[in-house]
Amino acid sequence: MKTDHDLLSENAPRAAAGGEDAGSRPVDATPALTPAADSNGPPLPVTRGSKSQPVEAGIDWFRVAGPLMNLDQVTQQLSAHFGPSHPRKGMWFYDAGRQWDGGVMVLHHFTDRDEPGMCLDLPGKALASLDFDQAIQLMRDMMWGRHATRFDLRLDFGADHVGLIDDVLHSCLRDELCGCRTWELREPRRQDGRILGRGVNLGRRGKNGSGRYVRVYDKGLETGEKSPGQWERWEVEFTGVCAAEVSETVLSSEDPTQEIARYALGAIDFRVNTESRELARRPRSPWFAQLLAAIEPKRAKKQRLPTSYDRFAGWLRRCAAPTLTAMAQHTGERLGEVIEYLATGVRPNNSSPQMMIVSGYLNEKQSGRAARFNQE
Repeated sequence: MKTDHDLLSENAPRAAAGGEDAGSRPVDATPALTPAADSNGPPLPVTRGSKSQPVEAGIDWFRVAGPLMNLDQVTQQLSAHFGPSHPRKGMWFYDAGRQWDGGVMVLHHFTDRDEPGMCLDLPGKALASLDFDQAIQLMRDMMWGRHATRFDLRLDFGADHVGLIDDVLHSCLRDELCGCRTWELREPRRQDGRILGRGVNLGRRGKNGSGRYVRVYDKGLETGEKSPGQWERWEVEFTGVCAAEVSETVLSSEDPTQEIARYALGAIDFRVNTESRELARRPRSPWFAQLLAAIEPKRAKKQRLPTSYDRFAGWLRRCAAPTLTAMAQHTGERLGEVIEYLATGVRPNNSSPQMMIVSGYLNEKQSGRAARFNQE
């Protein structure tokens, strides 16, 4: 039976054996979007303009977090795929962990936490060492009892000249970008002027971002495996609640490649700038409408949790209490005395949203209806 590698078009981007694109699947962008009956079926093209270009879908990063459970089973399963591991130092707020080849790591903490937890990181290099179905099944197994905090999707386009970066850049210059507020053209160069890479970044990362960060860049130029313009990648980094939504949908789907394409292309939009404030009244940019073809894009949304007394008190406990406790230990004073000293001369802000939350909680407590916030 032919493999995915055997069925790639000659123009499709390919890495060397065991390279970054081993675990990928051609996207079926025909009008009838049905689950693939044969996992090794031929790649069907996504039509862009007058050219028919093959496109491959894949997952480029997978990070999950959750309670510390089945640690031995997780490490054994990872060792079966990635070989032996070795101990590593902790990072973020995790005490320790183990690491495998390809950047795979499991971090965990046992002390100074209410509930011991763990974090699993599977970078794209490690996922690419597995075939597509193996990678999907491994991620499904690792999701049990946990939730994704980062989930990166990619679409790889290959042709003599893809032109995707130019389309994105020109649309941004024409103020056609919708779904994010910032974009950046990146063309790093050597001192002698030689271009090392080229691409457009769309959106923001981190806590100030939307949970959807898009990069459209020349993967062939970055790796040196293709001439400029022959291998371009559309990559989306989902984080937070967006990562949880996208990962659950993709990994539970009978046809993950279609969901990958829908979420990857739905992360942003490009619409003709007609000066209308209503997005629905603005037609899609012609090149983007052709790129979508029969794919119905999906947009992962970052839903903000409602603020409550428990969430506000929890934030104070995580962010302020450790420093206050350290100050009390260093000075030999009681915690209450430290807080009283810091609050001396500070006037209460009764109009702040936080104070309104606290006041509402106290009013409910007086009537006996508030849930008790356990400090233990």
